[in-house]
Amino acid sequence: MDNKNIAGLDDMISRLESVKEYINNDVLDVTGVEGVNHFKRNFQEEGFDGKKWAPRKTVRKGSTNGQKILSGSTGELADATDYEKQGNEVVFSNDKPYAQIHNEGFNGPENVRAHVRTVKGKQQTVRQHEREMNMPQRQFIGDSEVLNRNISNKIVRDIDKLTV
Repeated sequence: MDNKNIAGLDDMISRLESVKEYINNDVLDVTGVEGVNHFKRNFQEEGFDGKKWAPRKTVRKGSTNGQKILSGSTGELADATDYEKQGNEVVFSNDKPYAQIHNEGFNGPENVRAHVRTVKGKQQTVRQHEREMNMPQRQFIGDSEVLNRNISNKIVRDIDKLTV
């Protein structure tokens, strides 16, 4: 039996080849882009998967009143969120040195480095010391049921477009 005897078989094979190509070439990038967008949206929503972040302890003075938590004036923490394809996986990361403390929280001693400051025209050296630090967790990146559902829905929509 050849393909000419089955109506539409050549078209079906072509569509399935398109799906195979999409899965092999695009799914990891779709996952990465969806993830980065989701994690950046957490900064705007000030929470993770519907769970709001702890508010600031103090009200900031000046132009930062009303500013979103963790957004700063530049948004560089959110902008540092990225993804990398590693084999058949997508790994999300943020390369800012303070990202992990905000994402996971921290409670314990913090090592404060020595620095020089000027007081009334005289330079003073502040020596290295430890202080207690309590940074509440404000997770913005990590395992997310909402993200997994969004990625799955996006992939299904893309495949539906290829097979119609």
